[in-house]
Parts: sequence; C-alpha cells; structure tokens
Amino acid sequence: MAEAGEVCTSLVEFAESLADAAGATIRRYLEDEPVSPSRAGPGSKLASGSLSVTAADLAADEVMRRMIKTRYPTHRIYCDSLSQVDLEADYIWVLDLMDGTKSLITGKPMVGTTIALLQAGRPVVGVLDGALTGERWVGSNGHTMFNGRVLRTRKDRSLSQATLYTTGTSKKSAPTLAQLCSDVKVPFEECDCYAYAALASGLADLIVERGLELSDYCALVPIVEGAGGRMSDWSGRDLTLQTLKMGGGRIIAAASRDIWEQALETLRGNSKAKVLLKAEKPKPALGLGGWTVPEVSSSVAFSVYVAGVTCCMVAATLASRRSAVNAGMR
Repeated sequence: MAEAGEVCTSLVEFAESLADAAGATIRRYLEDEPVSPSRAGPGSKLASGSLSVTAADLAADEVMRRMIKTRYPTHRIYCDSLSQVDLEADYIWVLDLMDGTKSLITGKPMVGTTIALLQAGRPVVGVLDGALTGERWVGSNGHTMFNGRVLRTRKDRSLSQATLYTTGTSKKSAPTLAQLCSDVKVPFEECDCYAYAALASGLADLIVERGLELSDYCALVPIVEGAGGRMSDWSGRDLTLQTLKMGGGRIIAAASRDIWEQALETLRGNSKAKVLLKAEKPKPALGLGGWTVPEVSSSVAFSVYVAGVTCCMVAATLASRRSAVNAGMR
C-alpha cells in the first residue's frame, strides 16, 4: 500500500504499459506508413499545414484511451488533440502522443510520447518514452528512472555556467528571456521533450519556454523534480491545474534551486539580479552568433556530445529498419 502523499505502484506500472502500447502502435505505423506530409490524411492537421498530429498520433491515442477507460473508467483523459475533459476529476491522464513530429518527418528519431497522471490537479506520474530509440524516463514518488537507472540532476553549475534550452527569444516580445540567454554560458534556441530528459539526466541546467499547453509539459514535471530539479511557471508557482491559466504556458525547469531562483529574478526583470550575474560571469573569450562563450572547450564538447548522440540514434534506427526489411525479403 502506498504511503500518504505517494501514488500507488500499480498506477505507475499502468502508465508504463500505456507507453508500451503507444510505442508499439507508433512503430507499427511507421513501418507500414512512413510519416511525411504527403501521406497525411485529408482531415489531419498535418495535411492542413500543422505538423502536430499524424495518423500515428491518432492510432496511439485510440489505443491508450481504450486502455484507460477499460482499467480506470472513472478517470478522465486530456489530450492535446482532443482536450475536452472534466478538469475537476480526481484523476486525469494527460497524453501527448508524438512530441517532436517535425524531427520525425525530417529523419530524426527524437520523438517522444509523454504520459502524465494528475491527482487532485497535481502531476504525480510522468513517463517520457522514445518509441524509436528504446529510451524511457519515468518520474514518480520523488524518484526518476532512465531505463531502470536512477537519475539526478547536476548541482555544480551557476547561472553563468549553465546550458539553457529555450524557444522564442525575441528581444521585442520577450526581453527578459533574451536577457537570460545572454546571462548563461550556452543557450540553445531549440527545445522539445528531450531537452527536459537531458536536464533530468544531468546533461543540461535550465529550460525556459513560452506558450506551452498542459500536454506539452505535464509529464515532465515528475521527471524533472524526481531527479532533483525544479519546475514552475515564470512567477515561481507550482505547475498544477489550479495555476494553469495564471501561468499562461510560461514554463521554467532548472537542475538546481539556485539556478531556478537566479533565472526567475532575471525573468521578472530584476535589475539587481542582472548586476550580480554580470559580476560573477567570467570574461568572455569568444563571441558566437550574438552570444559569448567563456570556456570554449567545454561548450564545444557539449555540442559535439549532443550531435554525436543524435547521429548514433539515427544510425541505430536506420540499421534496425534495414534489418527488418532484409528479414522480410528472406
């Protein structure tokens, strides 16, 4: 029996079974019907210009909905493509079937299925499953696991040493976010669910985004916080259904409380915090694309690492598919 404040093991196991079923459906669809704009159905968002929903999305959605309704008929379901749900329910499942569809269409296997369970409006279980890479992050009861291994965020970086993932850094529309990009060591202006996985795995320090939907981040909260990180909106509020409208889809995730607090001060436009951050930041050695990198060797190493991991995953996926094709020909 789960202790007070903990979620039952059976619910965590069920969340993983949903990921198993969704992953199998996505892989089966991609083997038979490769995802591309030309293969999208006439009624899909993909065909009308948006890359957020594909036939593989809908197939996996149907499988998971059926499993939830059969096992837990009183639970409610929220999905980014079918979002009508009773938000007052005790238990709500939040599903994002294929985060990273653009990457998939361009040949990268970095697409993730995220599954969250909310209890009384608070995310208590989070699963991020890489259907094409065999990777899985699971957060629950204050712990985060990656393929069965316990994860912890890194705590040895200050904001001036941090790696930041973000989107939408226009100085006109988000001046404080643009300022934050200049305060960190390495800003990446590209972000999806794998950035949060990198943070939980001790490979990144900070993520700041705007305009997110509940299904974009809900499953990532238990994953990041279970690994020792912190997630909130830009005002520092916990990410719950009760604070959803107040936050406006502005999300911050940090590897440590120190970085979280420093980043919040910058996002709030606190000039004193900016002065302190500039004082602690080492003298830059090189300028790259409008931002500076104090210690080039470590930042280049990190970039090479990310590129290397992506290339290895692409190669492994292509090799797997070639093996499957060869086996079928025999």
